[in-house]
Amino acid sequence: MTSIGAQEWIPSLVGMFEEVRAFLLGRGRTARGGVGTNPKGQETLAFDAGAEDAVIEFCRRRTPCPLRLLSEERGEIPIRPDLGAPQFTLIVDPVDGSENFKRGIELTCFSMAVLPFDAPLAPSGVIAGLIGNVFTGSYQTAIRGHGAFSGDTRLRTSGVTRLARAMVAVECEFDRPGFADRVEDLMRAAAHTRFLGSSVAVQMGVAEGGIDAYVDVRGTLTPENFMAGALVIEEAGGVVTDAWGNPVAPFKTMTEGCMFVASANAALHREVLGALRMEA
Repeated sequence: MTSIGAQEWIPSLVGMFEEVRAFLLGRGRTARGGVGTNPKGQETLAFDAGAEDAVIEFCRRRTPCPLRLLSEERGEIPIRPDLGAPQFTLIVDPVDGSENFKRGIELTCFSMAVLPFDAPLAPSGVIAGLIGNVFTGSYQTAIRGHGAFSGDTRLRTSGVTRLARAMVAVECEFDRPGFADRVEDLMRAAAHTRFLGSSVAVQMGVAEGGIDAYVDVRGTLTPENFMAGALVIEEAGGVVTDAWGNPVAPFKTMTEGCMFVASANAALHREVLGALRMEA
């Protein structure tokens, strides 16, 4: 049985991304009917299930060691258990921004994080990751301790250190109790705000320096949405914590929500956290 080093994961992650893109931009465009319910109680649409199928089949064909795949729609999926105990955990969100995709809004992303099987299920445990834009085909990769890249170009977060000059992207749900109170001061203080409907798209923006900070304090962000992006942002020079400035805690299930804040640098991160009203 062959093991895989962190660097060796990148071609496989790119391959998975390309297969998911091929499905979504082909047969997946019209696969919009409901096919079930995921562990979070949300409707699984045919394109969500088909995109996960593309990842599962790629892993079964191309990975040389046993894996545990954790996904939004199916939960835990063993890959090649005939080869023995799993060596790695893969956490995938093949269609981040499903509502955008369903409505024909061309802002939908892919995310895949790789962790050793015995690592904590937290951003700190991720050793490799890829996040990519399904419609444009652009993607970002990171290996822990070796930087983040878009192709051969090393990624750097922005140098903006003041909230008054920053563009802040917020994932919003204004009917959720307490949400509006938490973000009102932040939105007033920021120079610009954006709402994109894809948390991974925002993470790509932070990593490449176009967006200065990302805030999600709904309490509903689940692991597949941020595990790979957190590594990419940190390796690009950014800071990632929960809404109180603590490391994002390990999770126990794929339905466990958290609050997530990512900023281009420590100085801006302090201002962002200071503008949140987390007692709300």
